[in-house]
Amino acid sequence: HTRYWRDWSSDVCSSDLDKYMGDWKDDAKNGKGTMIWTDGTKYIGDWKDGNANGKGTYIWPEGDKYVGEFKDGAKTGKGTMIWTDGKKYMGQVVNGKANGKGTMIWPYGAKYVGELKDGAINGKGTLYYKNLEFIGTWKDSKYYSPDGKMKGKSVADLKKLADKQKMFR
Repeated sequence: HTRYWRDWSSDVCSSDLDKYMGDWKDDAKNGKGTMIWTDGTKYIGDWKDGNANGKGTYIWPEGDKYVGEFKDGAKTGKGTMIWTDGKKYMGQVVNGKANGKGTMIWPYGAKYVGELKDGAINGKGTLYYKNLEFIGTWKDSKYYSPDGKMKGKSVADLKKLADKQKMFR
């Protein structure tokens, strides 16, 4: 259990481990505020009854970031994930994982538009890379073409295939 102390004159609540600065009502974080954990994780945004609730930004110590909706402390709703390696996801999120319709963009230019489940590409969707389109069904981030000629190809496999074709936009 984290123990907080309250400085009523400054709207700052702190503990030996974590720090919160923001609105406080009914003995809980309510309104706008910033929470910084000792590991460097940070949340800036809306709070309700002590939990991240509404719109906010969650930043991991290594710099990865989620900007979007929160519900009862969970990253849930419409959101954008940005990784320090340049990868980006925009779309539906449930409990911190891509779920539903969304777009994933890789730093080397590949772009997936379609369905995702539990953080992986799952369902119907299209991967765009250079001048190629891979339209079909995906399972656990593996591609299956409608004609059955390609089975179980990862995004990296499809990138290599496209790069070998030497086709550029």
